Amino acid sequence: MLPWEGVQHLGDRVASQLPHGLSKKGKDAYLTSLLTRISIHEDDPQSVVLFTDGSSIVKKGVRHNGWGWISFKQGRELAHGGGALGPRSTIYDAEAWALLIGLRNTLPFMSKSGARKLFLCSDNAGLIQALLSRDPSGAPSPVDMAARLLYDFLISHLLVSVDLNWVPAHKNVFGNECADRIAKRLAFFTPTPFANRSTIFARHAAVVRLRSDWRKHWRDFRWSHPDSMGTSCLLNSPRPKFHRGHRDLEASRAVHTQII
Repeated sequence: MLPWEGVQHLGDRVASQLPHGLSKKGKDAYLTSLLTRISIHEDDPQSVVLFTDGSSIVKKGVRHNGWGWISFKQGRELAHGGGALGPRSTIYDAEAWALLIGLRNTLPFMSKSGARKLFLCSDNAGLIQALLSRDPSGAPSPVDMAARLLYDFLISHLLVSVDLNWVPAHKNVFGNECADRIAKRLAFFTPTPFANRSTIFARHAAVVRLRSDWRKHWRDFRWSHPDSMGTSCLLNSPRPKFHRGHRDLEASRAVHTQII
């Protein structure tokens, strides 16, 4: 069995809470429900609550990425930790290492204490989706290692289950804010050697370079072909929101592309 495939075979022992397409009112309701569930599990003697987070800060032109995690049981802090990744990494790397190292430190405690529920919270929905994905996220990947670690632990502890929860960032969720502060503080420390460079960063750097080369090509093309159909459209950067004229049309994105 490949490292990232195990979690898929655990059935309802691994549950996830990932809201999709919620309105502002829906997200507020989700946050209220999440805070209630966190409170319940923090008071439950059979549960451990784990928060993980990453941080990315640019200072004097240099990017600093850090990760942090913190765990609670019955309202009291069990342990916390974190580290730095350095400039040759991404915020996703930081989130992934926080998850992996947080699990490595929390699962042994659960084994010794007899806790039966791990309530894990992360403000990166993509990370939770990757943990449950059937496809690899890159090798070597801390997400794949976390998936294998979780699978091996649950196979040897048949009474333990896991809840994976997305938590909105910067919404005064105490555990998430604690993990965020740890990540921010440690981001400026000496980078962890084993995370000096990642495949995720390599892909990100390749995409940035490709977009830069493509933009340069079209700028040159514009001057040599000023009347070419579509030149002005292709030179415009993609937008997360439609222009008013397109927005009023209320059609699918495919239709808007055909119109352009």
